[in-house]
Amino acid sequence: RLREKFFDQSMSAALSVDMFCELLVHEYPQLEGHQALLLRLFTLYDIDDNGTISFNELILGLAKTLTCSDDDKANLMFSCIDLSSDGAINLQEIAHIVAKSQNDVQASVEYTRDFFSMMDTNQDGFISKDEFKRALKTNPELQGCLMRALPLPTAAIGIVSQLQGYQRRGNGETAFTFAGLKSLHAKYAAAMEAGEEVHAEMNRTEFRKLMGEHFRFTRLDQQRLLDDLFVAFDVDHNDHISMEEIFRGLSLLLTQQSTSPGDREDCLDFYFGLSDARGGTIQATEVSELLESGEAQHYSELTSTKHKIHALSLDGHTVRKDDLLKLSVADNALLKSFRR
Repeated sequence: RLREKFFDQSMSAALSVDMFCELLVHEYPQLEGHQALLLRLFTLYDIDDNGTISFNELILGLAKTLTCSDDDKANLMFSCIDLSSDGAINLQEIAHIVAKSQNDVQASVEYTRDFFSMMDTNQDGFISKDEFKRALKTNPELQGCLMRALPLPTAAIGIVSQLQGYQRRGNGETAFTFAGLKSLHAKYAAAMEAGEEVHAEMNRTEFRKLMGEHFRFTRLDQQRLLDDLFVAFDVDHNDHISMEEIFRGLSLLLTQQSTSPGDREDCLDFYFGLSDARGGTIQATEVSELLESGEAQHYSELTSTKHKIHALSLDGHTVRKDDLLKLSVADNALLKSFRR
């Protein structure tokens, strides 16, 4: 129904900002009169920044922002792939989506590496922090590339928004924000500076205590989500995570949905400030290692996704949409990989 409405509205392959606002207000009358929110949604959905919204961009945007079950979100996302609406999804189309995602990350990594090499004018392997901040402020493309290329803990996507939702339902506001994370880091840095005993690494119990004391997550149902978050950060499965892993992972997760260049700029400044090894500089080799880690993680994710989907095919060419939906709901990592 939404597909028919889209093409009736646009008479072409894309919606202008006015058509987009009209369509959303028609479908969701509660948005009427909220022009600022509609414009923000338009910016969020316009993935390629070309000033129009394609049908795929609309569906992916709704899948990210609607409050609904995993089943409903999976249905929305796979509507982008099932273009013929016949319930069968072509494996070539999936392969194209996976390849495009991988190519996007590779291009982002290469662009960022070249940019850092250009900024390192004296070739000493270090970049001025001030110079890096100026580059972020004046180059939105660099911001976008870094946000795509850095190793995002994909298994934690969705957990952060659930935790924030618990707090909003409780008192209408949330302490679990990027500003709150920076406050936690400031306390941690001050304690280290004062020579106090601090945890460089944490086990699951210590992580729960930290999140409970600083972000007020104390309820039993929140503890389960905190355990899921811990597992997502514990990439080497040794039942310990470092404070740096916590700060890096949460900073990316808490700003990943933001479309504001200022928010992304603050996040990246904080992220790379964690490795400010010699006061006011960033080591280029560490940036390169982080990018390689992100690229390897993304490639592993996509390869696993592709293998799981191909295993569902009976004829080697197509997958039944119902089978793919069942798998994605049963295997949450697959659904999160598609969302990313």
